[in-house]
Amino acid sequence: MAATAAGVRPDVRFVDAPVSGTRGPAEAGQLLILASGPEQARATLAPVFAAIGSRTIRLGAAGAGSRLKLVLNTWLAFLIEGIAESAALADTLGVDHQALRDALEGGPLGAPLALIKLAKIDAGDESPDFSLRWATTDIDLALAEVGEGTLPVTAAIDRRWNQLVEAGLGQADVSGARHGLSQAIATS
Repeated sequence: MAATAAGVRPDVRFVDAPVSGTRGPAEAGQLLILASGPEQARATLAPVFAAIGSRTIRLGAAGAGSRLKLVLNTWLAFLIEGIAESAALADTLGVDHQALRDALEGGPLGAPLALIKLAKIDAGDESPDFSLRWATTDIDLALAEVGEGTLPVTAAIDRRWNQLVEAGLGQADVSGARHGLSQAIATS
């Protein structure tokens, strides 16, 4: 897109600036901005970025922001799938989720996002902060960039999450990844 913009309108500065954060940070103007593009656009965009974000990372040439966003969302998919599968394992083993949360709270494994998503799972809250449909779109894009067979665990998450989307859970929060896990463990 940067090359196309430069070819058509050399006077326009193309900036790639995806954001990281869910609905809450967006509403609070606390998004992380992943800005990439010409340095000359920095001053012009600073007030815009300040209005919607708490932090801006400058990443160089246009496109770097989108690439980092795919990496971050793949990281998120691993976290969410791990939380969902751990919750299903806890159910199968009879481990109380409150005990799991207590063990995680304040320790090195108790990432704030993990505790928030585990609470959503426990509450059956599927209101989307980041929907399964959008998460699978980003995972699909990441896999397309690196080629088939390069990231086998990412591909497995992608297949499973796409099945959930096809089953009608696309608008559910990514914590909806819990669906189908307890039954799968029980039948194995």
